[in-house]
Amino acid sequence: MSTAKTTHKPTRPTEDEVSAAESVLRRDYYADVAFAAESLMVIASDRDSFFRALSGMTCTQSGHQRVIYTGKAMKGVLFSTQDADLALQQGVINLSHCNELPWEGLMSCIFERDILEKLDELGVDVNDDDTFGKGE
Repeated sequence: MSTAKTTHKPTRPTEDEVSAAESVLRRDYYADVAFAAESLMVIASDRDSFFRALSGMTCTQSGHQRVIYTGKAMKGVLFSTQDADLALQQGVINLSHCNELPWEGLMSCIFERDILEKLDELGVDVNDDDTFGKGE
């Protein structure tokens, strides 16, 4: 019986492997965005109910899992095409009270923008009364 130890030297992932992993995570994020957008259109009966539901979904206390869980929020910020700095510059997120980035608050803003952008891509105008069958 051999007592020689074999050591396995870890290797860094290749750029292609990193790109493939990022692609999967980005697709997963945007699948959540699309599902959230479609869900909002199913439950909303008018503009007010749409924006109430959107606000609830992006709430940092009890909203969508992409918003309330720090790890998922970090990944969402990373993979969204939205500019995270914009939320910071507009004062939406206040960094003065803490030493670390409030990922959930940042993701709340970004997730909302991504949902609205997805609905826009689908040709849905959430500001139009006719969208909800309530137009005159």
